Amino acid sequence: MSATTTATATDPHILVFPYPAQGHMLPLLDLTHQLALRGLTITILVTPKSLPFLSPLLSTHPSSITPLVFPFPSHPLIPQGVEHVKDLGNSGNLPIMAALGKLHDPLLNWFNSQTNPPVAIKISHPCLNTINNQILIASL
Repeated sequence: MSATTTATATDPHILVFPYPAQGHMLPLLDLTHQLALRGLTITILVTPKSLPFLSPLLSTHPSSITPLVFPFPSHPLIPQGVEHVKDLGNSGNLPIMAALGKLHDPLLNWFNSQTNPPVAIKISHPCLNTINNQILIASL
């Protein structure tokens, strides 16, 4: 896992957790770009195979956007190496959601270790909102 946030305790900081499907990920990354243009510090939670989607954002906003990369959790219905809905089709949504739910504890540990934790979280899929609710931060 990697994420070193360069924000100070007074900088607005949000966590973005895009659901790994292009219809969810791309619009949320566009929104993330707009938020970075307005001075927000942003951490984006992704798994390794989604990290390349961040390249344009990371090169445009190197000091305000930081990736937080967690390994994709295993699930018996997801072949090893698959981390994106496009590789499974629509039938893969439920297993992907179940697998991503396993990121709760690592994300909570990361959150609790931050000197400037996010004041808001934006998750691009309602099924993942339990993570938001359990961290107890405002949802955008």
